[in-house]
Amino acid sequence: MLRLLLVMLAMPVCALASPALGGGLAGLTFGETLEQSLARLDSRCSSTRSVSVDPPSFPLANEQELHLVCKGFVDSRRPLESLVLTFADNRLSLVYAEGGAIKLAGLGSAPLQPYLHYLASFDDLLVIDRAADKAWVMSPGAAHANLFMWSNPYVSNGSQDYEQSAEIPGMLQFGASIEKLQPLMETACRFSHLDSYQVWLLTQPEVQQQLDCFGFEFAGFPRKIEAVFGDGILEQAWILTGKGEEDRVRAALIAAHGEPIFVTEQWEVFDQNRVLLRKDKAEVLMLSERLAPIYRAREIDGK
Repeated sequence: MLRLLLVMLAMPVCALASPALGGGLAGLTFGETLEQSLARLDSRCSSTRSVSVDPPSFPLANEQELHLVCKGFVDSRRPLESLVLTFADNRLSLVYAEGGAIKLAGLGSAPLQPYLHYLASFDDLLVIDRAADKAWVMSPGAAHANLFMWSNPYVSNGSQDYEQSAEIPGMLQFGASIEKLQPLMETACRFSHLDSYQVWLLTQPEVQQQLDCFGFEFAGFPRKIEAVFGDGILEQAWILTGKGEEDRVRAALIAAHGEPIFVTEQWEVFDQNRVLLRKDKAEVLMLSERLAPIYRAREIDGK
């Protein structure tokens, strides 16, 4: 699977209150406003507080990031110690739960399946970390950014101060072997996972592998990085971002690599064609010196 949450990304924006989700959580619906969510949560929380983050760092937020923290959520079937609703530009985009999170296992329409150390229903955009007692229900944009790896710090009056650099991460040594780089990624990432895939790299290797790095801080937020190896050599890496932060990611790339050398509706190209901002899907692409001119000729100039 080229993308961990490929099935999720094909889904339309879903409602937490859809019949397939068994009535959802208090009727909450992705895309609704803070005011609408507050009305639905009325009398269901022992206390509520809101946290506004300025400037925003949440990947789906362009102008406004706000977290509504509900303590002691009461539901006839799913009481929770903490429920945090994250609003990007005043639209509900992510639901995060702690304390009793396994109770959300029946929220979706499909059974949960094991993935890494999680239980997940990709059809329902629901991920549960049983050991940590945490759960995430995601909008498609949140799923693309793999936000199930992000534990909301505001549930317990925490804060966030992430690395802002958009330099090529030191662990992404293009042209180096997987044997050399895997230990570096295991150290630098919150956790990592190696798998093999059908070959699609433009360098046409005989064997293709992907080492997924979760939780690496890049351009202001913890990211998933998909490092792709051809015949055991690192050739390219996708860094998954959010559409709402495109301007912030662009500014970080310019600070690190200078102004783009080529711009199209879909791409902005930096650093001798080695670093690219993708705009139709929120991602940053980094390429080896060998692959960079091939990718530019076939995937950008060729369109």
